[in-house]
Amino acid sequence: MRILVVEDEVDLADAIARGLTREGYAVDIANDGAAAREKLDINPYDLVTLDLVLPGLDGWEVLKEIKSKPESREIPIVIVSVREGRELGLALGASDFFVKPIEPRGFLRRIRELLA
Repeated sequence: MRILVVEDEVDLADAIARGLTREGYAVDIANDGAAAREKLDINPYDLVTLDLVLPGLDGWEVLKEIKSKPESREIPIVIVSVREGRELGLALGASDFFVKPIEPRGFLRRIRELLA
């Protein structure tokens, strides 16, 4: 299974990627919305973790774009953000919403559930 981590904080992106890799997932990282868009156009992903506060194209726009395309609308999106917005995120099609700092065990458990 392949996961895209969209996160502009390099240390957090690396930490999330390490945890997911230890769980056996293949992980790519995009540090901004434009890079996420490019990776999503090239690679098939089974899940995306998405920060909302990104330079340039923000996470809300990335979420809307993913959910608007037939080829990507079924991809589970897990929002990971310092910003509140759970209700809006879920209404726009996110599968779950975690507020930073995230609790790793609960986060990884939810990823496993979504990919089961």
